[in-house]
Amino acid sequence: MLGDIAFVRVLGPIQVVTISGLALDLPSASQRGLLARLAVDAPRALRVDLLCDALAVSLGALRTIVSRLRKGFGDTIVVASQGRYRLAAPVDAALFITSLSQVGAGDDRIGTLERALALWRGPAFDEFAAEDWAEPEAARLAELHASAIEDHAVELIVARRWAEAIAELKAHVSVHPLRDRPWDCWSRRSAAPGARPTPWPRSGSIGPTSPSGSGPNPQPRWAASSGGSRPGGTGSRSRASRRGPNHHGPRAHHPGAGTAGCRCNPSWRGDRPWSGEPASSSCWPQRRLR
Repeated sequence: MLGDIAFVRVLGPIQVVTISGLALDLPSASQRGLLARLAVDAPRALRVDLLCDALAVSLGALRTIVSRLRKGFGDTIVVASQGRYRLAAPVDAALFITSLSQVGAGDDRIGTLERALALWRGPAFDEFAAEDWAEPEAARLAELHASAIEDHAVELIVARRWAEAIAELKAHVSVHPLRDRPWDCWSRRSAAPGARPTPWPRSGSIGPTSPSGSGPNPQPRWAASSGGSRPGGTGSRSRASRRGPNHHGPRAHHPGAGTAGCRCNPSWRGDRPWSGEPASSSCWPQRRLR
């Protein structure tokens, strides 16, 4: 039976996938847990006491789980040696990482990335992702997966496949709204020669668009929703007003003040050192930003 197994799937539901592409479900959570635990350290062998602690089973129960796995998928899917067990079948997580390492080796970068991304069927380690023994590896694989999607979007932009890049970035940002690189990809796409400007979609998970509708609004969501008042502030006072009357924020305006040394004056130079004296009776010059 092992000759018919292509790999053990952990990038999604824990399954055994055959060479023909058939995904075989495991009947019990204990069998899925054993394969997942062995896959984290595959192809290394793990001590039986470590496996018993991870699965919260006795040694006799662990042997029963292994026996049932061998009955369903072949005698050599889990190999025993000197009080240890190891997974003898390939793991899709290792195949994914191997595919990523080959992206720069050939000319078909898009195809290599697509083959790597096609291995994913859901969150890594699925029902066991929150377990202590799976959480670090699940987080590492999730980061690699997100980076691979962004790499694929960049390659689509380079290939001028705008519609595919837009669709992929929209779906990606809806899942990872706080990642910076998708916004950079979008800016790169918008700045590409011959690219038609496309508004970024309005979505609560993505953030408001800029006033021009050409991309994401760099203004924080709290500023747009509360009139510039940061959470924890008092009323509608802005951050600049809370720092004192002589503080000139980046967009400060000073009614009734002279404008010789104020940023309201177009001739004011931000790179001019501050002399320590006011330019007028009520408007102090901007300190030099260092």
